[in-house]
Amino acid sequence: MINFGAEYGNDRDYFYFSTYDEIEEMMAKFKVEKLDRVGTDGIVHMMRDSINFLDENEFNKWLDYHFKTCRNTSIIGYSLHNLYVCKKK
Repeated sequence: MINFGAEYGNDRDYFYFSTYDEIEEMMAKFKVEKLDRVGTDGIVHMMRDSINFLDENEFNKWLDYHFKTCRNTSIIGYSLHNLYVCKKK
C-alpha cells in the first residue's frame, strides 16, 4: 500500500494513502491558492476508546491540544483525514 498508495478489498473496502508532500505537489498543479491544511482527526484514532469517557474538562484539554497541533506539518500525517482549503486564483 505504501508503495502504490491504494489498497482494495471489496466494493466497500478501499484505502488510499498519500503523504503530505504528495498532496502539496498535486495541488501545486492547479491554479489555486492554499488557505489552510489541517489534519481533521489528528491522533484521535489512536485513543478513540478513551475519548468518549473524558469528562468535560479533559475533553476541552484534548480539543485544545488538537486545535494547536492539527496544522503542524511534522505530525499532520498522523491524521487519517486531511482537509485542504483553497481558492481559485
